[in-house]
Amino acid sequence: MKRLITTLAILLSTTLGAQLNIYNDFNDWTFTNTAGLEPYGAITTTLDGGTPYLNSAVTTMTSPVYTSSGNIDIQFYLFGLIETGYDFMYFEYSTGSGWITLGGYTSAQNSSYDFYLESLVGDIQFRFALVTDGYVNTYGSYFNQSLYYYDIFEWHLSNDNALPVVFDYMDADCSSISWGTQSESNSSHYILETSTDGYTWSYYDRVEAQGFTNSYTDYSVVNNNTNANYFRLTQYDLDGANEVLSINSVECGGAKSIKGYYNLMGQEVSPESQGVKIILYKDGSSKKVY
Repeated sequence: MKRLITTLAILLSTTLGAQLNIYNDFNDWTFTNTAGLEPYGAITTTLDGGTPYLNSAVTTMTSPVYTSSGNIDIQFYLFGLIETGYDFMYFEYSTGSGWITLGGYTSAQNSSYDFYLESLVGDIQFRFALVTDGYVNTYGSYFNQSLYYYDIFEWHLSNDNALPVVFDYMDADCSSISWGTQSESNSSHYILETSTDGYTWSYYDRVEAQGFTNSYTDYSVVNNNTNANYFRLTQYDLDGANEVLSINSVECGGAKSIKGYYNLMGQEVSPESQGVKIILYKDGSSKKVY
């Protein structure tokens, strides 16, 4: 199932999903030809009829600009033969400030390649560039028998995991509940819940998240429930996944302060543990919860 680099395209449609997961999408790249190459087949170093490619030239296949939501895993298979040590194929990417080379290839190739880019949130673009030498054409007898070329196939690009919210802190007092994140990716919203015992939770508020950002973000909600002992913060992704980020205790007004949670053996347990628990309050009272 060989695919040809002159028809190579990457990633997905211009509408971003929650994560990238693209196989052999070869329709949207831009072909720029300065080496006298045909815009079909592979990027080849000869044309039909055996005419050599042009020296001192660059032929590129460049992807559209797409949006990444985190770590990127890139896999492809490279097959073919170009002039050894004089001509090179480069695989590069750009986030808007110039091209960065990930790999360079010359001579015979029959190998798979895997690249991993960490923490790329935002626009990214890829290209393959065939750079030809300015002085040398050393085809030998092979030139009279077959084309020099490189093919790219078995292309797969994915966000192996969208970056989670990088959580920094949560504070709660009698006037407000606040928290901060260092960065966010794939984030939809936050849900705040209240509890008097750390066991039974009630909805308190919803706060919209940033979605995708590498910047620090502060959030704050007014505390109008001074009878609550605890506030619990849960973060929801765009795909519905969620995670409890923090539980903070608050002592306001008539709210009873909890000393700890214990099982029936008298061992201290977490508020989220399963089974019967005894809540011991700091005033010496207790409560059994199921």
